[in-house]
Amino acid sequence: MLVLDRQADRILWLDMLRVVSCICVIGLHVLGGQWYVTDLYGDQWSIINEYRAVFQFAVPTFLMISGYLNIKSANISITFYMRKALYVLGVYLFWSFFYLLLKIPFVDIDLGSISGIFLQVVACDNHLWYLRVYIFLLLLTPFLKGIAFHKNGKNLVEYFLALLFVLVYVRETWCLFDFPAFKYIEALFAGMQIDHLTGSLKYIAYYLLGYYIAEYVPKLSWVPLLVTITVFCVTTGAELNSHFSRESGTLVQIYSDHFSLPIFFECFTIFYIFSHELSKIQIKDKCKTIITSLAKRTPGIYLLHWTLTFCVDHLGLSLIPNIPSILIPISAIAIFFMFYLIVTTINHIPFFPKGILLE
Repeated sequence: MLVLDRQADRILWLDMLRVVSCICVIGLHVLGGQWYVTDLYGDQWSIINEYRAVFQFAVPTFLMISGYLNIKSANISITFYMRKALYVLGVYLFWSFFYLLLKIPFVDIDLGSISGIFLQVVACDNHLWYLRVYIFLLLLTPFLKGIAFHKNGKNLVEYFLALLFVLVYVRETWCLFDFPAFKYIEALFAGMQIDHLTGSLKYIAYYLLGYYIAEYVPKLSWVPLLVTITVFCVTTGAELNSHFSRESGTLVQIYSDHFSLPIFFECFTIFYIFSHELSKIQIKDKCKTIITSLAKRTPGIYLLHWTLTFCVDHLGLSLIPNIPSILIPISAIAIFFMFYLIVTTINHIPFFPKGILLE
């Protein structure tokens, strides 16, 4: 999803990962509003909190898919990635303006000046933030390809990832604990102006990690242990969120956000399983056709599904009232297929510009 992959011979395991990740993004947005308004001390909030932790891998995984395809691509033209970035920018501005119009019945918006409207479009605060990040990564891709295709590319990529791992994930984690030694390290980082870089480095790390896993990580014999560690980390992160949220009376999510160690392990494990294990499974042609069809629609589904969650939240409704926990992922799957049908229908409208849906 959102990798603008128009190659004829699609990579099936990437298509499967796109579909799963898109469903989980929908799950995150379905749960998003409820996580903030549900009784913090109730069982329903605990269920929502656990699912949110599990679904957090979805957005970083999209960055990993994009990074793998763009860095691996044989196209090394800088102008190609600049044109691609401009195209995504156009799509971003279109949908940002669309969602600004959608807000008008619900939110008091200042439409008094063209410059004010444009600023609100550019600074759109919904799920379209991903496109802004993707534009930045596209512009950076020629530089990252230069690292990856260098004669010592593997070593350079490993060094770069190790550096990012310490500066982003390890640092994000140790800042959560009050160990005396850490304040001296943080003081050193502050003097090095590291904070001005980490915002961008967070996304570059995932973008490069997808390429590294698919290209350089060998087949592991201890996958069950890797999965066990990942489950433990994600569960622990969710429980820490729950504990400190209820202790402080304020919602806490830093122990399982996109850039926490638990979610890093989850992203690594899921991407590895799809690229090294599921890629070896033989699938019937009919199933391949279905998966490919679903994957092609994920950009449009991503762009459009926010209309439902936005309207439901602003009407004071809930897509997941007090329902059994098993129905939460089923709700996300149902919404995915509903918007699959909507996007497919839109694509059959004569003269409709398909590029607006990133297809």
